[in-house]
Amino acid sequence: MSSGRQNGSPSTMVLTTALGAEALRKTTSVTFQSNEATWVLNSIVRSTTTSEWTGALPIVHTAATTYLPNGLVENDTVEPGNAAFEVTTHYDYDALGHVVRKTVSAADGTPPRTVSTQYADPRFMTASVNQLGHATGGSYDGRFGKVTRAVDVNGLVSEDEYDAFGRKRRGKLPSGVETTTELRFCDASCPPFAVMWGESKTTGGATQRAYMDNLGREVTTESRGVGRQVGALEKRYDAAGRVRAQSTPAYIGEPVYWSETEYDALGRVIRATAADGGVSSARYDGLLTVSTDALGRTARSVKNAAGWVARNVDAVSSAITFTYDAEGHAVVVTDPRDVKHTTTFDMRGRRIKETSPDLGAVTLTHNAFGEL
Repeated sequence: MSSGRQNGSPSTMVLTTALGAEALRKTTSVTFQSNEATWVLNSIVRSTTTSEWTGALPIVHTAATTYLPNGLVENDTVEPGNAAFEVTTHYDYDALGHVVRKTVSAADGTPPRTVSTQYADPRFMTASVNQLGHATGGSYDGRFGKVTRAVDVNGLVSEDEYDAFGRKRRGKLPSGVETTTELRFCDASCPPFAVMWGESKTTGGATQRAYMDNLGREVTTESRGVGRQVGALEKRYDAAGRVRAQSTPAYIGEPVYWSETEYDALGRVIRATAADGGVSSARYDGLLTVSTDALGRTARSVKNAAGWVARNVDAVSSAITFTYDAEGHAVVVTDPRDVKHTTTFDMRGRRIKETSPDLGAVTLTHNAFGEL
């Protein structure tokens, strides 16, 4: 549901998921600003999101944004006005609109963090310096925008080359190890269903070859080790493109064993047959899922209206239940002995306290950037 509009954009949106007495409701309210002179319309300057769940306290998040006259974001602030959680990200741009400096600051006094970037080319970033002064750099293939040379904070260099279609054909690590890739169309020697193959060779390592069908899916993967023995793994697909059968890895000429998977109309696994013949299955009945393993042991899982697991029951009827806050964090887990393990989260979704009979009470403290 939405209500109130500015230039066609809703100012309030409500999403409700309900079943029986349970309901999850998310309400988002936004405030826009428009600059008709520059035709920059409906820029969101403030948004408030409220999450409500049956039996839990509402959780409210607020964000604010300021803009430059040209419409680029100048400041992004989460939880404005809340000194414990407020974090602001400030952006500086060059004449082409690239972000050349990003500064993240917190209202709780945590030292700000700044990342600077450089653009020697109008399109591609050539250098970046983080808040610790660590610099990285790189150069690009202008045809595809892909990195051809990357320098990490320790000055170690990696290099890549690409073919005329932008596909990686050679890579070199700082250690000197090189990997080359070759792509070819199939001939009569290829395995069934394959129309092309790609081969990857690594210095001092195994050679990997993947055969693909006309949809680009791997149907056979081969690995040739130092001893020249070739190991292979095969896959088969159903009409929906899902893997329906997969062989166990085996050397060429050895017996091949298959595992198979069956799906329902919604793409959920309903039956899986392992290579050793063991069969496991799953049955779905609304919010209830019943799983049976290869030994005939049955487990049940029940979800609530929000799609979160509310109760798990194993093969010996031992049950674990879960209680959630309005954002889906498990705040109480009750084990089969009716022992409760509780977790407290702050408004940013970070764990700040855990209590259980085994651990006692454990308190966790974070700075505004979420660091423990």
